[in-house]
Amino acid sequence: KKKCMLYEAKQGTKAYDYIKGVLEAEEKEYQAYMKRVDEAVGFKFEKWQGYQPNRSLLREYDITAIWVPTAQYEKLDKKLWREVGTQLFDDGRYVGIAPNKRCKQGKAIAAVLASYKAVANHFGILDELGIGGPNGCPFSITQLLRCNDRYFAFFDDSIRAEKKNPDFTEITIGEYEDLINSSKEG
Repeated sequence: KKKCMLYEAKQGTKAYDYIKGVLEAEEKEYQAYMKRVDEAVGFKFEKWQGYQPNRSLLREYDITAIWVPTAQYEKLDKKLWREVGTQLFDDGRYVGIAPNKRCKQGKAIAAVLASYKAVANHFGILDELGIGGPNGCPFSITQLLRCNDRYFAFFDDSIRAEKKNPDFTEITIGEYEDLINSSKEG
């Protein structure tokens, strides 16, 4: 399994401003996306499966299924929603549902689920930060993170970010976890 290296973008640098801008734009688009999804779906839900920016090369949210409690699933229109699986969560059994693309309303909901507008992508971020690509396959997906007013990037361990871009300082996972934990307590 590939390891990742964690870097902090130094405040006042281009890398800091770039990562901050990407994360702020992604958060704004995520809020707009979830509002569109809630309106299209027509009911509130808390659990879903799909893709998230730090887990995909395209850096997008893409809901592939919605998890609803079994009792709620029984009441749904089966022409509009199809079951794609079941799963036991801490609070009970859930049914995974996806819109049926064979009906007009199902197609419309599916289009909204796929409507997230990506702000950046994995390779674009590496280019923008002047880091270059990972060496070899497989490689790890670049992740951008924020804690308070500090910004971080996880890169594939074949990338030596601090050597290619002086805006970055390598930090340990332990240092990052301490920071996250101290910000939760504060």
